[in-house]
Amino acid sequence: MKGIYTIIRKVLIMTLLLPFVGVLQAQVFAPLGAEWHYTYSGGPMSTGYTKITVVKDTLIDGRLCTKLQKEQHYAIYGNPELIHQVYGYDYVTQTDDMVQIFVDGQFYNLYDFGSEVGDVWTVFGRYFECEADYGTVHVVGKGTEKINGVSVRYVEVVDG
Repeated sequence: MKGIYTIIRKVLIMTLLLPFVGVLQAQVFAPLGAEWHYTYSGGPMSTGYTKITVVKDTLIDGRLCTKLQKEQHYAIYGNPELIHQVYGYDYVTQTDDMVQIFVDGQFYNLYDFGSEVGDVWTVFGRYFECEADYGTVHVVGKGTEKINGVSVRYVEVVDG
């Protein structure tokens, strides 16, 4: 399973390119039904992908949050059947240009479109997924691009 830092980096760099709503409005994070797919390798014996899907909205501590369902879809060498399993949920919330993830009863920054090149922020990890409970990301780029005629903003980060 890929570590949270790898997932955060891919999400921030490649996947969180969402429509720019307007000059005075915040960019909307992950509408209901949005999906992300990541290659999964369980070593030489299994291969497949991880799928993260926005499944519903909910309230946590009075804040509107988005529930993300995490699934693995993989095949084990020698077995022709594809295995599907839901292995957990994450909850994220958006305030203006910042998205936070709810972990162990607390909200942690996931990304911030309002950040500038050179900014640094702390991200939460899970010990079983990565080497430490906390890490940092450094903003190395940001901008706006047109994809299929739609203007989208992005923030590019690297591991601290």
